[in-house]
Amino acid sequence: MKDISEDSTYRRRKRREVLRRARRIRVLAFLLTLGLAIFLGVMLILRLSSPDSSGPLSEENSETATSEPEASFSQESEEPEEEHDSPSTAQSDGPDLSLTPGQQYLRGYSLFSVGQLERAAHYFQQSAEGDHPLKDYAQFYLARSYFGAQKYQEALSAFQALAKNYPDSYWYPDAQLGIADSYLELGDLAKAEENYGSFVKTYPQSPYLTRVLLQLGDCLEAQQKWDEAAVQYQNLWLRYPLSSEAGEAQERLDTLLSEQGISPPPPSFEQLYERALIFAQADQSDNALSQLEEIYQEISQDPSRAGLSRKILLQMGILNHQLRRFDAAIDILGQLMQRWPDSLEAQEALLWRGRIYPKVGKREKGIQVLLSLASRYPSSPFASRSLYEAAVFLEGDDRLEQAWQTYLTMVENYATDPLAVDGLWKASWISYRSGDMEKALQLFEQLTSSFPRSSLVERALYWEARARENLGDQERALSIYSQLLNRGPLTYYGLRAAERVARITGGGDTGSGGPGEANEQEDSSGSRASDTVRSSGVEGRSKDNIPVFSEVGVRLQPGGQYFQEVSAPVFLADNPPSPQAVSHLEKGRELVELGLRSMAVNELELSQKLEPTNKNFLLELSDLYLQIEDYPHLIRIAEKSFREFLVRYETDSVFAWEMAYPLGYQPLVESYAGQYAIDPYLLFALIREESHFNPRAVSVAGARGLMQIMPSTGESIAANIGEHYSLESLQDPEKSIRMGSWYLKELLDKFDGNVVLALAGYNGGPGAAARWRDRFSGLEEDEFVESIPYRETRGYVKKVLRSYAVYQSIYGEK
Repeated sequence: MKDISEDSTYRRRKRREVLRRARRIRVLAFLLTLGLAIFLGVMLILRLSSPDSSGPLSEENSETATSEPEASFSQESEEPEEEHDSPSTAQSDGPDLSLTPGQQYLRGYSLFSVGQLERAAHYFQQSAEGDHPLKDYAQFYLARSYFGAQKYQEALSAFQALAKNYPDSYWYPDAQLGIADSYLELGDLAKAEENYGSFVKTYPQSPYLTRVLLQLGDCLEAQQKWDEAAVQYQNLWLRYPLSSEAGEAQERLDTLLSEQGISPPPPSFEQLYERALIFAQADQSDNALSQLEEIYQEISQDPSRAGLSRKILLQMGILNHQLRRFDAAIDILGQLMQRWPDSLEAQEALLWRGRIYPKVGKREKGIQVLLSLASRYPSSPFASRSLYEAAVFLEGDDRLEQAWQTYLTMVENYATDPLAVDGLWKASWISYRSGDMEKALQLFEQLTSSFPRSSLVERALYWEARARENLGDQERALSIYSQLLNRGPLTYYGLRAAERVARITGGGDTGSGGPGEANEQEDSSGSRASDTVRSSGVEGRSKDNIPVFSEVGVRLQPGGQYFQEVSAPVFLADNPPSPQAVSHLEKGRELVELGLRSMAVNELELSQKLEPTNKNFLLELSDLYLQIEDYPHLIRIAEKSFREFLVRYETDSVFAWEMAYPLGYQPLVESYAGQYAIDPYLLFALIREESHFNPRAVSVAGARGLMQIMPSTGESIAANIGEHYSLESLQDPEKSIRMGSWYLKELLDKFDGNVVLALAGYNGGPGAAARWRDRFSGLEEDEFVESIPYRETRGYVKKVLRSYAVYQSIYGEK
């Protein structure tokens, strides 16, 4: 159940309570049996001494003896309910009947949140009986209130009522878990076991699964099903080793062994290997490595386990590489290759050795190892990858002729491999960079014809046109640029194509040199345009700080050269949404109105899953996401369900563009854009591509918040601007935008207002951006972006530049 205490202390205490309760029940049963035997013995003596007695325990006495305890138990169990329903209690602490059912739920939830469970239950009870969309919510929290107040019988009834009456409720799985928890608290271990077991089978992906598995073991153990409990604990330890419950499961296994002499069958080496891989996948490389080393010591000399030994050695080599123990990795992978030279694992080990050698200063040896893999094992699934990576190393060393030939060899020998199109692109780009435009044209055309569905087609078309420009064939270049604009004028390459068209036809001057040259134009007053931003918020923009394709006036509007005026979208073909989807939507709407944002999102997500293609329904859903400023969901709906409207900026597609490119956190963005003299559209674009406006976003590398600031960078920024720093501050929207804006301004100043270099520095680091500026100083801006060595940074710069232009087209001056 959500929000129920699940920390390890609670679980250990709960387990002790369950076991103590079970022991008390067993002791009580023994004492009752003993007492009954003594009682019967006494009655027998009295019977023998009294001739008028009708027997040791007459039928009348027997009925009385059994009925009185029943009446006592019933009265005791019902007493809290009678007190709860009494008129005096209802009048003094009961709900305000003038409130709507939704308001009663909100009042109850407020009380529940501060631990006033008795009072909360009154409001939930009244709300559950009302006519409104949130009756299941009221019912669920009524049950939760009873449970928290230790009224477990009432909680059980309330959970059962929810499960019976609201099978489509968001809270239905939690109600099922609540039923099991209630049975456990009531001491009905068999029922608890049954319900926990059912929950595990029905909800194998539940976030509460490990907690349930542990409690299921508790139930088994309390019923003296020692062997079953031991197996349960072992499975938990094996399958979910990263959970806190795994440690508790191990403790209980140890206890069962010491106290009961019970031990499950030992896990297989294969199971232990899979367990170690879970740690490896969670980046706990040291832990995984130590486990694998233990397994390998046990099985390395067993011929029947050679297959597993090979897998373990390969993983040990990879893990040592991840831990930057490169020499150890090379040695371990070498052992694998020596013992099983022709195995698939040995071939992969060869690939890894080729990758690792350059990291210990043996770059040439790494290249040769990679090339040897393809020559020795041409049918290996790693052969194409080895050739590709060898070519990448050669290209990085500026050995372009060898790299070019290696890429083409890979394409020729492995034409159906997914890497073939990347290899062909790389060879094409080397030809272009080397000035061999004829060869570049040939390869660009080969790519577009051989891989027409590839995401690289637009890139190849653009550079084919650029190559034709360089050869003086402007007519054909313009034709290809027009083709790109018709495919998607607001894609990165569509925007670049518009820039080139303007240059060729004299439609504008970019006023920008390469990335190594500062944009130093001055306005009529003699001041740098980048130093001023209009005070009118997002309406103003800083001229020097915009991408080159915006400077030439590429402001794509409905009715322009590449668009047609059409009517607003009406999705008449959509079927009516399902009743379940509508129900979840209405619950979400009600929760939005009550200000319960996280609960609203849960309901809206459910409705979206039920109607993923119903566009009218999704538009209504999007309105609610916008109301609660849930921009990530809004963007995902636009990109997934309205993708066809994000090709051209037309009258009937404006709604989709505004969904996909929202003005999230607009007051904060405008404020800090003005403070740091940055075009606000650039900030919007950067935040969109960094986090989709999700303030809680955390990257794999650890960057946090709207502007994805690394903790170390955030600490440095905070010191410079006098801001108190904490890790949590990076996920505060105001602080994230302030720190990110300051940092972006620092980069813009460092690179003389050049947006491309500033963005490259924001993602790849200012040092790397400076090196690229010096290395590629003679290139035009589009050529520089394409030449950025880091794949991630190259893609990042393109995405932000594209989003920047889109924001200007949607919201900028028309």
